[in-house]
Amino acid sequence: MGEHNELKNRYMHIRWEETTHSASKRHIERHIGQHIPEQNSILNLLDTKEISSRMKSNITKLYEALGMEKIFGRSDVIEVLGITERPASTLLGKMYSLGLTEKITGAGKGKYRFIV
Repeated sequence: MGEHNELKNRYMHIRWEETTHSASKRHIERHIGQHIPEQNSILNLLDTKEISSRMKSNITKLYEALGMEKIFGRSDVIEVLGITERPASTLLGKMYSLGLTEKITGAGKGKYRFIV
């Protein structure tokens, strides 16, 4: 190949703290801020939708109890809110139609997850 490269630590040394630490810290803070949902984001979204105050409070309680990562169904809604099967099904359908939840395939029938 005929190449002659001297790869020595003293030639390749990078001052990590001066060049990357402050920039990467700002990048990490910005990145974390984008991916950690704020509690107010769901409240702001619910204010733009035309739904009753009771349904808003039920959705907020569900969001606080289950979060974004947990997959839930009608039985979880019944357990968290203490309501019967019919209102729980209605609430799940309404949340899906508003775009607050997504259906999960492969976890059983009627499983949802928050996407807000």
